[in-house]
Formats: sequence, C-alpha cells, structure tokens
Amino acid sequence: MLPAAVFAGGSISGVVPLDKIPGATFSKHAGALFHVLEESGMGVFLRLIEVKPVLPSSSPNAARAEDVLNERFSLLFSGPSNRPLAQGSYVFENLGIGRFEMFIVPVGPQDSSPRYYEAVFNRPVGGATMPPGPVGKARPRK
Repeated sequence: MLPAAVFAGGSISGVVPLDKIPGATFSKHAGALFHVLEESGMGVFLRLIEVKPVLPSSSPNAARAEDVLNERFSLLFSGPSNRPLAQGSYVFENLGIGRFEMFIVPVGPQDSSPRYYEAVFNRPVGGATMPPGPVGKARPRK
C-alpha cells in the first residue's frame, strides 16, 4: 500500500462535489486505491474492486418512474480486516479523481478478510438537482 504522504503531497487539491463525478470516472479507476479519512483524522486505504451498473426494475411501473433516466451504479471496495469502517460518510481521496465525501455501507460477513464496503448511486444524470417544491407529493389517481 502507498503511504498517506503520497496523497497529502499536494496532488489533491480542493473538494470535488460527488454529484460531479460520473460513474464512468469511477470505472476508469477500478482497481485503484482510495485513501479514506476517518473522523479521528486517521486514514485507511480501500481498493475499488468493482463498478457495477444497477439496472432498473423490470416491473411495468418502472418505465414510468420519475427516476427512470437516472444514473444508477454501485461501487464495491475492499479494505483491511484490522481497520473496519462503520456505515457512514467519509472523505475519500484518489489521485486521479480528487477529494470527495461519500456514504458507504459494510457488506458481506463482518469476520471476512478483506472487509467489503458498498456505495450505491441513483441520481439524475449530470448532477441535476431536484426541482424546488414539496418532496413526495402524492399524484392523483386516474
């Protein structure tokens, strides 16, 4: 593994908003190491082992879903068993992508070596945001 000093050496500057990093960018970095900073300031390295598209449901209502055109994918990381991370948001650093914050969830057996973590995305393409107004407003039945 690379020392944290490699990532702290000024090659990574500023924070990249996660919604500005498309799934294709993560795909280009499959196999790469990501330095993950814990709240304590300590860091651990995770390897991006898989970028997988998440296919929309095949149910009849899926074609009419409001998020049908969203970008959907998941990231699977592996990390050391002696430094497990809890579910939560962490600062990730990668020399090719930059620094960004991302929510991960531990997956698989907790006693496995290595440990696995997943981030799942279902978001508007191009980092679009939700329109202003109430969220979850019921639609009238036809």
